[in-house]
Amino acid sequence: ETRAAVQNARAALALVTGVHSASMPLVDEELLQVPEMAMEDAIAAALANRHDLAAATRAREARRAAVQQAVGQYYPSLAVDLQYFFERHSNPANREWDGGLDLNLPIFSAGRIRADVREAWSAYRQALLFELLLVRQIKSDVETAWRDYFTSLQRINELNIQVQAAQQALAQAEASFDAGLATNLERLVAQDDYLSAKLQLTSEIYNKRVYASDLARAIGRLRPLLEERIGQQDAADPAAPPPSPPATTEATPANEQQDH
Repeated sequence: ETRAAVQNARAALALVTGVHSASMPLVDEELLQVPEMAMEDAIAAALANRHDLAAATRAREARRAAVQQAVGQYYPSLAVDLQYFFERHSNPANREWDGGLDLNLPIFSAGRIRADVREAWSAYRQALLFELLLVRQIKSDVETAWRDYFTSLQRINELNIQVQAAQQALAQAEASFDAGLATNLERLVAQDDYLSAKLQLTSEIYNKRVYASDLARAIGRLRPLLEERIGQQDAADPAAPPPSPPATTEATPANEQQDH
């Protein structure tokens, strides 16, 4: 069940980032590290890095240029047509080039031009509103991911203290049991509290990694990180098989506190 969940998560990640790889290089924790930045800096980075926002901006600029083009139909236009003859058999035969002027006065086209202008303005407003909506969505995504990530960091610090306290209580209960001052039930209760605290810490570490991925995606850094890691992996050994995840070992609370 856990392996199936991992495979589904990798498929979802490939769908979100557009980077298809059978061996998503997510085994290294440094891939999921996000800088310790303020929320305003994270929003600014997202507005500068998000490709969907850049595409929306280019679409809005294209619609604005279409408005100028439609308005330009109101003005008279003058076209010059020049022709050069390498060999001429018509009169006058002694002229090697010829030209003409084409003057266009939109006297009877005001209605059609007005409709084109209104349609261009409508398309521009639609593109502008979509860009503004996308900016609000990006800010909301970044704020939510930023709060979740840094709240998880604070929660991990609290759980580390809780694990250390539970470990000390367990050691004290075992010492009291060995000295005959405590019952076996008290020792089992202390052991259960310690294991429960470690389970909560492990779950929160997992949540922190998920929130880190969400924040990297919201900022627009997840796909570049994946492409960079895949490029480094292919450059190191193009024929190497996909790396297998490292074996998980139980870490002590002190080591877990140092890692986070």
